Amino acid sequence: TADSAALQSMGIAPRLAGRIVRYRARGGRFRKPHDLATIYGMDSLLYARLEPWIRIAPNQEFDTSIHRNTFRKPARVIEYDLNRADTADFESVAGIGKKTAGRIMRYRAALGGFLRREQLYEVYGIDSLAIFSMDRFFVGQSFKPTVIDVNGSTYEELEAHPYLSALQARAILMYRFQHGRIDGEEQLMKVRLMDTKTAERIRPYLDYR
Repeated sequence: TADSAALQSMGIAPRLAGRIVRYRARGGRFRKPHDLATIYGMDSLLYARLEPWIRIAPNQEFDTSIHRNTFRKPARVIEYDLNRADTADFESVAGIGKKTAGRIMRYRAALGGFLRREQLYEVYGIDSLAIFSMDRFFVGQSFKPTVIDVNGSTYEELEAHPYLSALQARAILMYRFQHGRIDGEEQLMKVRLMDTKTAERIRPYLDYR
């Protein structure tokens, strides 16, 4: 029920306050505090500051006359495979624009595919609230990531993976040159600069053929 002036007094920018008021005027309702986070332009830091002060009156009455002839059957919830979704699918999420959708696609390709939704937090510039809203995105149970050949990949191919640094990629090549094949993770851990955290993260993306 707060008007634009009241919203601005809480630190909300005039343009965003106007967007909230227009959303309500078109029949939109806030049923729980987190609904405010889905408004375009509401970033996670601002929402975090506002959340303790959000109040929604229970059983709030509203004018249904504007909806009398517009009620429809609930829309079917569309789910997206995280490893098959395109930019348009990602842009359907509040808070994800064209640039961020493109970053997700490029990161997915460099990674070899997402194994869990939490890996989206690794994408540069993505808002954590946007990821929180992506419950319609899933990873198929039969999905297998694209792997890199530890013993046959070039420096450029190893270094291109997000979980390997340039120095680690070079160290793998030096180890192969000095000791021959790397036959498994136990031997990989002998590579200079290789650490347990990196080995655990990259494990599903390596092949020792």
